[in-house]
Amino acid sequence: MVTRLAGLDGAIVMRFSVELLHARGFERLASGVPAMSRTIAVTDVAALATPGDYTIRELRFDDLGSRVLAFNAAFPGEELRVDAYRALRACSLYKPRLDVVAISPSSEVAAFATLWLDTHNGVVQIEPAGCHPDHRRLGLARSVIQQGLRWSVELGATAALVQHISSNTAAKALYESCGFLTACEDTGFVKTIR
Repeated sequence: MVTRLAGLDGAIVMRFSVELLHARGFERLASGVPAMSRTIAVTDVAALATPGDYTIRELRFDDLGSRVLAFNAAFPGEELRVDAYRALRACSLYKPRLDVVAISPSSEVAAFATLWLDTHNGVVQIEPAGCHPDHRRLGLARSVIQQGLRWSVELGATAALVQHISSNTAAKALYESCGFLTACEDTGFVKTIR
C-alpha cells in the first residue's frame, strides 16, 4: 500500500506508509512487481542482428499453436489455450503488428513479445514477453522486444512500460538490456489475524 499525498516526496510517503503498516503488525511480502519504463524513438531503439537462421516478424494466424506452446513452455504453471489466444487477437486493442515472434529454423515460435499500445497517451506496454527454454541465451527475447518497440514508435508510441515479478532476476536483466529502468514497485503486505 503506497499513499500519495500532494506536495510530499514519494519516498517519504512510502517510507511513512511502510513504517505505519509495520507498526500495525503487517509484514511486507518478499516479492513485488516492479514497473520499468523508458522513452522510445526510432533513433534509440536499435535493430538487432537476428541470431543464426531465426527470423523476427509479426505473428501469423498459422503460428498460433506454436505461439501457445512457446508461452506454456516459457511460463511453467501457466496454461494458455489456442482458443483463448484467438479471442485475445479479436480484442479491439490488439494490434497484429505488435505481436512479435522469433521463428526458429524449424518454423516454430522460439520467442515472443506482445505489445499493447495506448494511442491516446503514446505509451506501449509489453505483456507478455518470453522465450521457449530450448532457445534461450541466444538474444531472441531481446530481439523481439526491440523490434516491437521499433514498430510501436512507427505507430506513435513515445514511451514503453513493462512489469515483472521482482524475484525474476533474468527478466529484470533482459528489460534492463532493452533500456528499461525501474520506476516503482508494487508490493503487498500481510497480517496474521488470530
